[in-house]
Amino acid sequence: MSDFLTFFGFQDSNVNAVFFSVVLLGFVSGMVGSFNYLKKKALVGETVAHAMLPGIAFAFLLSGVKDPFFLLLGAIFSGWLSIFAVDFLTRSTIIKPDAALAIVLTVFFGGGMMISTYIQQSGSFEQAGLDEYIFGQAAAMSMQDVQVFGFVAAIVLIVVLLFFKSFQLAAFNPDFGTVLGLPIKFYDFLLSTLTIFTIASGIKAVGIILMSALLIAPAATARFWTNKLQTMLLLAGVIGAASGIVGAYISFSYSGMPTGPWTVVALTGFSLVSVFFAPKKGVLAKWNAQRKNRQKILCENILKLAYQLGEMDRQFKAPRSREAISKIRRIPASEWKKGMELIQSQEFGTCVNGQLVMNFKGIEKGKSINRLHRLWEVYLARKMNLRPELVHKDAEAIEHIITPELERDILKELDLCSNFEPLREIHPVVLADR
Repeated sequence: MSDFLTFFGFQDSNVNAVFFSVVLLGFVSGMVGSFNYLKKKALVGETVAHAMLPGIAFAFLLSGVKDPFFLLLGAIFSGWLSIFAVDFLTRSTIIKPDAALAIVLTVFFGGGMMISTYIQQSGSFEQAGLDEYIFGQAAAMSMQDVQVFGFVAAIVLIVVLLFFKSFQLAAFNPDFGTVLGLPIKFYDFLLSTLTIFTIASGIKAVGIILMSALLIAPAATARFWTNKLQTMLLLAGVIGAASGIVGAYISFSYSGMPTGPWTVVALTGFSLVSVFFAPKKGVLAKWNAQRKNRQKILCENILKLAYQLGEMDRQFKAPRSREAISKIRRIPASEWKKGMELIQSQEFGTCVNGQLVMNFKGIEKGKSINRLHRLWEVYLARKMNLRPELVHKDAEAIEHIITPELERDILKELDLCSNFEPLREIHPVVLADR
């Protein structure tokens, strides 16, 4: 409890520096990474982060001192060089974008590791602590670093607010922007610049290797919860900041626990929660939606088949057994039992001695599904020139997803009125073939 009060009490200047550093870095990384994620360039951040290592190493060799200013200049230059290399390989060769990213990442990072090894073996006392830029050292953050992060955050927020609509267009429909005469390449250049500055400012905190996670994971996690860009940007920033706080707190509370890796662990936790529990796109939500859809299809199929039996003997309210319905389409006993429960719960009919007795609501529902089934058969026969015996299977799937709006469009496409009865055109042939 004392650690908690000390960390969140903002009484220790060193703790405050770490806290505000990871918050600002996580928030900015989440926002910038969202645009790259939407542009399907999520791995650009990882490539740039790894490609900064040779720039840092060269800057140290040239300056001879571990000056953060020179090292960051080297990182920015190397990051820009990597983006240029990826663009060159993609435009001038047959190499695909993903392969170009992989090539640039491995070549630059491998070269950086080679130079770093040479520096470590040189015996220079100045090289001590240079590996902080590879693995990160958030505990060494100072208020000067907070000012740097604050400056970068302010620049990112200002640029995003000024060019929000342009970034949105560049992310979702760059071809349309080009047709309108907008400088889409300039917006891409601006976004790449923000990405490079964000990575360059954050590598000291979480390191080159883990910086890419802060650019990708918050954006991917936020995408599970919203379809609105503004909300996604804010949520990604909050997730990045919250992960940084969790990582910094664990590092503060337990000795030997590095901030960067624990920040990524926290990001993983947020991501897993989103993957499973997001209300619309999560695994559980999709599973529940699929379950409800299967129940809907089962219920509608039984009502449709019962209605078809009613068409034959004109006794729509007569009891229908599973055996009788299975003569048209087989319904397993387990599905029949579940279907009866669904039909009764939705008040489409009742189950009497294991047999279905439809009420007026159930008859109308069965009639509607049956009509949509036949209407789609007519559409396929007329527009696709398919033989009547070949259209039934496709109609079995489509009948459950035809909305009233789609039905009107189909009738309009076929130049038919709303009272059109598809039975007279196609279904007698299909019934004869079954």
